[in-house]
Amino acid sequence: MMNALLVKLEQWGCDIKESMDRMMNDEAFYIHLLKEFSEDDSIEIANRALEASDYDTAFEAIHKLKGTTSTLGLTPLYIDAELLTRDLTPRPPLRETEKHFRHLKKHYQECSSIILE
Repeated sequence: MMNALLVKLEQWGCDIKESMDRMMNDEAFYIHLLKEFSEDDSIEIANRALEASDYDTAFEAIHKLKGTTSTLGLTPLYIDAELLTRDLTPRPPLRETEKHFRHLKKHYQECSSIILE
């Protein structure tokens, strides 16, 4: 039987099965990594960087987030991060960057709320 947290994340759209395979089905380790993720500061770094028009730092923070969310199977966040890395690649970044970042922050808050329940 799957942990209640993992059930909620799966219902939210996360790929728990693939992530558990990556973690060699070590549920306790996976949950530990999820709790650590909830303390990740990539969103804050990207937010400050975007406010300062420091697009290289914003890209690095979002790219890190993309990798972490891929590993953890946090699919909604991964999709947002993937889109933002594309937005931030050209200079100046695409006009949709701000809208996409707001969407990412919303998803991050939802995900963190699930993890920290």
